[in-house]
Amino acid sequence: MNRKAKSPFVLAVCILLVLVVAGEAFPQSVVRFPQDFDDLQQAIDASDKGALIRVAAGTYYGNFRLTGNRNLIGENPQTTILADDGEGSPDAVITISGDGTFSGFTVTGARGGGLGHAVIIARGSPRITNNIIRDNSFTGLGIHSESYPTLAMIKNNKIYGNGGAGIANYGQYSKSIIENNEIYSNTNVGIVSIYFASPVIRGNNLHHNGVGIVVRDDAQALITKNNINLNATVGIQVTSSSVARIVKNSIIMNGTVGVNVDRQAIAEVYKNTISDNGAEGIYFKGGAEGVVDSNEISGLLPTIARFDKSRIRISNNNFYSMESPKENSVVLTKSKALMGNNAITRGAEIKGSIVIPLTK
Repeated sequence: MNRKAKSPFVLAVCILLVLVVAGEAFPQSVVRFPQDFDDLQQAIDASDKGALIRVAAGTYYGNFRLTGNRNLIGENPQTTILADDGEGSPDAVITISGDGTFSGFTVTGARGGGLGHAVIIARGSPRITNNIIRDNSFTGLGIHSESYPTLAMIKNNKIYGNGGAGIANYGQYSKSIIENNEIYSNTNVGIVSIYFASPVIRGNNLHHNGVGIVVRDDAQALITKNNINLNATVGIQVTSSSVARIVKNSIIMNGTVGVNVDRQAIAEVYKNTISDNGAEGIYFKGGAEGVVDSNEISGLLPTIARFDKSRIRISNNNFYSMESPKENSVVLTKSKALMGNNAITRGAEIKGSIVIPLTK
């Protein structure tokens, strides 16, 4: 006897029931530390892949490794602390390789040297959220992906007081998203992207670092909707043949230049507010190329935009200088520029440059 084929509706219900039963039969395993294990690394290693490892408040010393897609969750980032044990070679406090979540910790005390950051992401697509990464002798969080793809999500962390960078992106396979973090008081730089890394840097608050953001050595970055204020020197530095798209950021009251592009780098600077920086608001030099379009660029100094030995399109900007009527707001030296539709207080000075006017 031929049986009638089941309808698509019946098949869909059967598949749903199988999934529900499977979910009930194989729930996510939960490990509790220190209730279930005496050693945190043992708890991680003994857990199933995909397990949820809950860590109670306390201070735990060691150099830990989180692999697979395991999820390591601290009770409270203020009171659940991972710290370097001070023994053996300087290594990361925690190295992450996989697709899990690392959340709810303070990570501190890394001694630097080699890759001895506080947190190292070696591969995978982990989520690094709601942590405090502070007071480490070198870089706070390093994404090192010379050989393996790394697409990490770095979100809602506080990263401060580190002796090198707050966050370092390194290597051609680093394509992470760095979003909504507060990154401050790091000695060298808030975020750095180097050696072909290509992060998205979005919605962060970077202040009181040495430099806000650096893109260098053939790296790329999309830098958008960040507050980059009160850093000791430059707000955003793009250099050494790197490429950056700098869009809709607030770049205010940095010690020297707001946006500095040099050494044959390429940058598109679009719809930013750049004001009250210690020297120029924007400075292209040393064979740099790019577009400066639809920005508000202002400051106390007479020259707030400078283009030296660069190729540039300058259009639809408002350049407003608040000092010295005898000086010029915009200065071009030995450059080639398409220029037009700008509002320029104090005027523009052209020194040995070729400027082609743009029409509306």
